[in-house]
Amino acid sequence: MRCSILLITCLFAFFFAAAQVPLDGPAYADSLKKQLLRKASSDEQAITRFFLAEYYVNSNPQTAQRYLNDGIKHSINAPFLLAVSKYYSALLISDKQPIQAVSKFMESEAGLKKLNTPQSYKYRAMCWHRIALIKQKENNQKESISLLLQKAIPLARLSKDENLLGRNYLLVSAGFKNLNALDQERRYLDIAIGTLKQKKHTPHLVMAYQFLAENNIAQGVPDSAKFNLIEMRKLLLPYSDNVLWLDYYATEAFRLNIGQNFEAAFSASKKGLILSRRHEGRYAQMRLQLQQFYALLGKKQYRQAQQVALLLKDNKVFMTWDLNKLLVYEGLAKSYENTNQPEEAYRWLRLYTALNDSLNNKKLKQSANQLEVQYRTEENKKKNIALSAEIQQNKLTAKNTILLNWLLLSVSVFLFLLALLGWLFYRNSKRIALQKELIHKQELEVFDRQQQTKLVEVMLRAKEAEQNRVAKDLHDGLGAMLAMSRLNLSNYLQESANPDPELQRVLLQLSDTMSELRRIAYNMMPEMLFKLGLEASLRDLCESLSSDNFIVEFQSFGISDALKTEEKLHIYRIVQEAMTNVTKHAGAKSLLLQCSQENDRFYITIEDDGRGFDAHAKAKGVGLSNIKSRVAYLKGSMEILPQNNNQGTSMNIELHVSN
Repeated sequence: MRCSILLITCLFAFFFAAAQVPLDGPAYADSLKKQLLRKASSDEQAITRFFLAEYYVNSNPQTAQRYLNDGIKHSINAPFLLAVSKYYSALLISDKQPIQAVSKFMESEAGLKKLNTPQSYKYRAMCWHRIALIKQKENNQKESISLLLQKAIPLARLSKDENLLGRNYLLVSAGFKNLNALDQERRYLDIAIGTLKQKKHTPHLVMAYQFLAENNIAQGVPDSAKFNLIEMRKLLLPYSDNVLWLDYYATEAFRLNIGQNFEAAFSASKKGLILSRRHEGRYAQMRLQLQQFYALLGKKQYRQAQQVALLLKDNKVFMTWDLNKLLVYEGLAKSYENTNQPEEAYRWLRLYTALNDSLNNKKLKQSANQLEVQYRTEENKKKNIALSAEIQQNKLTAKNTILLNWLLLSVSVFLFLLALLGWLFYRNSKRIALQKELIHKQELEVFDRQQQTKLVEVMLRAKEAEQNRVAKDLHDGLGAMLAMSRLNLSNYLQESANPDPELQRVLLQLSDTMSELRRIAYNMMPEMLFKLGLEASLRDLCESLSSDNFIVEFQSFGISDALKTEEKLHIYRIVQEAMTNVTKHAGAKSLLLQCSQENDRFYITIEDDGRGFDAHAKAKGVGLSNIKSRVAYLKGSMEILPQNNNQGTSMNIELHVSN
């Protein structure tokens, strides 16, 4: 049963795209066909045909293509409809030709970007939604989540389409499900359900309740999952032939199997499989077979379970996923073992072990760098704890020594002469003085560190204040003077009958000087940081440094807008200084900036393919020193490592920020 919980994390991509039409699918298709018979504008005719193409995309691809072609014919003189037609063209090939589909989705998005209307925002959001879904099928969960949060969801909000917004939140939750981040999945599921409830009869609300039930089962609260499935059933009751009933029965059987109610689980899976005969080829049918297999195992009907597992083994779609292979291999090994066929059991167990070891090795390689950073962080924590413990231990030792010496002194009154008593008192006093001196030195060290931190804080604030003052003086003083000079010269040239080419060149130089002055002032006082936030400022910084000869990629995840202004400024300056050092000294062709936040920890990783440098050598400039000062002020840590088996440098920084 332990493997069936893991199965939930890899199923989403196969059936999410199946429910893009209302629950009453046939009635919906009939209403669209009736609209084609009425006299309507060419635009309405085109959109209706696109909707029908989407409806038939899974059940009848030839019919879908026919409706698409007819819709394109009605879109020839309409830029909006031509861009939309590319979306539906990509939709029809997204399963079999994902790379070409992504290209077409991007073409559609580019055409719609020129039109600032709610409908254009809606289809742009749908394009990014579909690209994110393709990334999810490729098991690139983080990129999928990033596209949804940064592209699709903001556009869906602009379109004011609550159903589309809820679908995007639902897909975000699926990304976290596939990463096995169940708490984050639950948070976005709650948002999706709250959004989709405004339009109850949508398949996505049904699916949201199903995923919430699976989340509760995976987190060990099957009773809550029961209520989620009740809500799912209420929505499906009016639509007895809907394909989503297969997912309902599969999830219900999963819940019952987890609760070891194998007879009821077998019954639920059987009901779903009977219904699946009308929906052949659906992935939910395979999920039902898997739950039936676990129910048979639980009932100790090993031969019947073995037959079901062999059916799954021969299903190419199901066996595409490595995790599904693990489930089948393990199930066959167990069924053969319990039917007294040890050789077959051993053969399937070997296949299971080999595949499991291979998957674990991949995970170990992917998490090696994260473990290294975590290890170093924990080591620094241990050192700080050890230092505090040493101070406390010395204080305790001093107190114990004083107590022991007084006890010895009392005994000595009775055992030794007055002269020996005086000598002992002198010796003990000297020892206490040494202990106090040691404690005093340690306390001074702690005090010095605190003072250094305060000094760094004062210096950094003074530096920022001075930069802001200089930036304002440049912009308001020198900038205004240059602008006035340029204006006067421009007016003179316009009024002059024979403009002097040399003065024209001077005018261009003044314009270039003003642009350079504005760039310097912006770098010294990044106003975008205070207006649009840290993430937008970092992205703008990356774009400003990027060129044909120097590619800068920016990745962000979980950056909070609740950071203090001072913290945002320090983080921006750290990244700005580090990237400036790369552009000036590394000779790199590409740079990757990754920023993420987890509660009160902010992580920065900067990787380049330049010539690298010795991080332990004494720095000649002040750039690295400034970075270290800001990192120390935010109570952080920094390490500079060479790229593994590659040219370049990797800088990893961990900072403490407000939560």
